[in-house]
This record gives sequence, structure tokens and C-alpha cells, in this order.
Amino acid sequence: RECLGKLSPFLGCAMSPEELELLERTHLKLQETLRPVDLSSPEFAPDANLGEVTTVHREAELNAIVANGADAIVKLAFTWCRPCKAFWPKYQKYAQIYKNTRFLKIVGNENESCKHYARDVLKASNSPTFAVYSKGRLVEMWHGPNTAHFIENIEKHLESASALVLEREVAVAADPKLAPATPQRESILRGKIAWGRA
Repeated sequence: RECLGKLSPFLGCAMSPEELELLERTHLKLQETLRPVDLSSPEFAPDANLGEVTTVHREAELNAIVANGADAIVKLAFTWCRPCKAFWPKYQKYAQIYKNTRFLKIVGNENESCKHYARDVLKASNSPTFAVYSKGRLVEMWHGPNTAHFIENIEKHLESASALVLEREVAVAADPKLAPATPQRESILRGKIAWGRA
């Protein structure tokens, strides 16, 4: 609360202790939202955690990682989202295949910061939602666990991924689960997930 009280004059308004308490009680978890991000941490280096998925817990962490300019893809998921859970093993394997791209995951209903990212930044209406960042900028966004769209979008918009097409083809040949589904198989899978049979 003291942090916000000191911050509020810089925002152009002074907040009374009652207003701060109301804000803290009804809208924000201030410790979580205002905690500074340590940019010197190794997790924010452009080549940190390549080959695996990094789960971020606040929008500020995600922004710090994206700001370093390295190619990155973000998977926005929700705890209740069955398609998100179903796509998770593939997402982890793609992180290993596209080993020069930073793979991130954020859970959109984890806290207020994550909710803000899902609702106000990505304006996500479906999940999972994927966001591609290159040179610190959002360059593409789509939703749904469609493997063909995932491969197409990541290779089209990220040089770090398009350089590894051959490696992806070898991985798909070794593990057919990574292959884009035929339209018929995709609709069957979608139906099973929607009806809770997957």
C-alpha cells in the first residue's frame, strides 16, 4: 500500500488511506501486481530456457522477457480449459523442436495481472490463445489447439522457427502426434474435447 501511495502522485492523483484500502481490498493484490521485476535475473536473458517452456506469473515478467527482442511465443491458457490441457504436451515438444524460440505460458485466470493480459492486451475470447512476439512486438495472434495453424504461424512469423523446418519435419516423422491433423481428424478431436471424451 505504501508503494502505491508513493506512486499515486506520479500518476497525477493523490489517494487517501481509505481509497488505498478500498483499492487493495476490492481490485488489486498490490504485493503481486506492484512487485518489481528484477531485469538482471538470468531468466530474462534472450537465450534463457530455450528448448523448454517458461511459465510466467505476471504480465510484467512476460513484458520483460518479450522486451529483450528475442523471438517468443506465448500460450495463454486457463485452468478450466480442456483444449489448453490437451495441447500442452505438444507445446512442450515444440519448445524442444523450435529450440531457438522462447516458449512462454501464462495462465489467464491465475491473478489480476494475468487476467489483465488476457482480457485487455490479447482481448482473448477463446483458449488457448497464442501470441507471437518478434523484436519486442506482437506480430501475430490466433486461438485454438490446431496443430497446422500453430506450425504455419510460428514458422511464418518467426525467423528462429522458420530456420528449423527440417528439424520439425524429422520430429513429426518420428512422432506422428506432432503432425498437423487432417480436417476430418481435427473435427473429431474437437468434438471429443468439447464433449469431455478426450
